[in-house]
Amino acid sequence: MAPTRARVPGIAPLASLLAAALLAAGCVSAPRLEASKDTVARMRRVVILTPRPPPLVINNMGVAMGFGVIGGLAQAQINLNNTKAFAAAVAEQKLNLTQPLVDALSQALARDGYQVSVDARQWPVKSADGKSDDFSAIKVDGDAILIAWFTIDGYMSDANSIHYEPWVGISVEMVDAATKQELYRKLIGVGWKMKIGNSVHLDADPTYRFRNYDAILSQAGKAVAGLNDCARRAADQVGADLAR
Repeated sequence: MAPTRARVPGIAPLASLLAAALLAAGCVSAPRLEASKDTVARMRRVVILTPRPPPLVINNMGVAMGFGVIGGLAQAQINLNNTKAFAAAVAEQKLNLTQPLVDALSQALARDGYQVSVDARQWPVKSADGKSDDFSAIKVDGDAILIAWFTIDGYMSDANSIHYEPWVGISVEMVDAATKQELYRKLIGVGWKMKIGNSVHLDADPTYRFRNYDAILSQAGKAVAGLNDCARRAADQVGADLAR
């Protein structure tokens, strides 16, 4: 399949990079709901909503992070500058980060026997309390709606590492198309292991480890291929979870 031109990926702002660093060091929990056998049996037609471009992140939890707030701010600024340069390289080369995820999910669900279609026009809004997704305005011709979004997409080098490895988090949610009842939800992390309770961790292909940031920037095509391979692994996990 020929690559589809995607919107330019976003970058995580400085505040988000600081939050990512805290997330890497701390422990939080993600919502999780496994699909029941009844759900898998009833759902025949699944409509995938096209995700938005991911917020790219290049994060180095290096020596500077050990020098308190000042060191942390300095390293976060370096990470932000590196992220901007990587995002610019991705945009310049028109590398796609969203369509491969949609394709991988479509293929995984089709292997399970679902009839799969894609809707690129609709997306849920946040509920009034900001704690859940509101699907009430979404109308599709199918039994279930499936959305997947990137919580993080990039490369991480932690304090104990001499290389960068993929750091990808993808949240997936499926709801009943008619009632909008949540049927399945999971956060899947691929590559660098995030400390998030209730999430599922998958290893990334070691082919996509880079010795330093310059190697990522000079091989942006390979770096994006690594992120897309992580997305495929996450999609395969969804397919396994929803297998008939």
